[in-house]
Amino acid sequence: MKNNNQKKEEYLSLNFFQMIWYSITKFERYPEMAFGGLKKAIIYFTKLMLIFSFLFTISYVYYVSRIANTENIDLSTKIVNQIVDNYEYNDIEKEELIKSLNQQIGNNIVIVLFLSFLIAISFSTLLDIITLSIFGLFTCIIAKLKMAYKAVFTMSIYAMT
Repeated sequence: MKNNNQKKEEYLSLNFFQMIWYSITKFERYPEMAFGGLKKAIIYFTKLMLIFSFLFTISYVYYVSRIANTENIDLSTKIVNQIVDNYEYNDIEKEELIKSLNQQIGNNIVIVLFLSFLIAISFSTLLDIITLSIFGLFTCIIAKLKMAYKAVFTMSIYAMT
């Protein structure tokens, strides 16, 4: 039987993709993952959010560019049109807003989308992690287990994978 230090060292030697695999398939290893500490869990969370944001940005840009090609307009104009269409303006205000956004954003639209997805996904996932950790803390109280909130929070980060 391995002691806690051996388990911690084994866990710390895992690479990012092994951590994802363990988070998805090995629920019994969550306490060992908590040994890695909050810092490692936050780095894991950040990497995961960057990957998801990148994938969402690429898929959204691909989807919109296909639509923009059929309408014979450029990508940034189509994205700005989609953003502006979600709000109610009169036609003159809408055209001025589209021109203004196209001038300000221009070719940087992909970077703006990536950052927007990163912020939105990270914030919503963080709220889910906090909610899950609070339920985990209540579960520990009901089961009469002594566990620090930091450890429950760390396990919640891996559980959200």
